[in-house]
Amino acid sequence: MNQYQDHETIRRLIEELSPFAKLAGLTMVAAQPMVRVKLPKQSGNLTALGSVSSSAIFTLAETCASAACLSAFGTSVIFDCKAAEIDFRRSGAGELEAVAMVSATDVVVCLQDLEAGGVAQAHVVVEVLDGESHAVATAQVTFEVRRTHDTLR
Repeated sequence: MNQYQDHETIRRLIEELSPFAKLAGLTMVAAQPMVRVKLPKQSGNLTALGSVSSSAIFTLAETCASAACLSAFGTSVIFDCKAAEIDFRRSGAGELEAVAMVSATDVVVCLQDLEAGGVAQAHVVVEVLDGESHAVATAQVTFEVRRTHDTLR
């Protein structure tokens, strides 16, 4: 398995093939090994008071966690979000950025679990930051991971 997929492949899968991410205006900034995804300040992502809505922040965090799994595992596995917990620390204003990665050690453990039982879990921690690098939220996303012989192309 090729550790860490290329930026363009992940960008295309996240930005172009995920309708919800596309609707929110999410863009990939970096993908190897640390994934960075940005959420623009646009009216559809804001509350009536002008702060970024909690649902938009959740979408940003979950999409960044998915991109981290794509970066780490590539298209040799499929993963499905099974649980997510988010701790909102402050209101988000302006453009936000989410940052996440799956460590090489976690990839190895997950692949070993896959070999042993055909299914595994990947846990991804995501930090959501505002334009001044203040923590807006921290999310913990758990994915069920399975091998696939089909690829996402």
